[in-house]
Amino acid sequence: MSASAEIQFKDGEETFAIHQHSDGYPEGEHGVIAAIEKSIPYAWRDGRFEAAEFACAYIRANKVRRGGLYLLKEPTDAAVEVSALHLYVVTSNGESLTIEYFKEDFATEKYAKAGQATLALIEESPSPFTKPAGSW
Repeated sequence: MSASAEIQFKDGEETFAIHQHSDGYPEGEHGVIAAIEKSIPYAWRDGRFEAAEFACAYIRANKVRRGGLYLLKEPTDAAVEVSALHLYVVTSNGESLTIEYFKEDFATEKYAKAGQATLALIEESPSPFTKPAGSW
């Protein structure tokens, strides 16, 4: 069964949100946590996290056909509205990503926290997309 999701990437200054039409469940081979992990090689991995840049990395890594992922003009305010079955909030301390996920509570039509995951952001070996130092 398919489930929609909103994925919010937040840094200290901005929030960028993406609507994902299907595969919005957190777990599994095609789940959102796996999709976020798949995005890491396309993002800066040097101890910084920029919400806009990581949202682009997510789209680059996961948009495989027309449709499916859409950049939203405004993120959902989880306290007052529901836009998808699942809501993910991705933040970072520079070394790791914290993914909090919420599921729609049909009784209140708001979101209830369903879990949290952490992924390493700093790479142990250089990304294949990064030029070696001094090669500029």
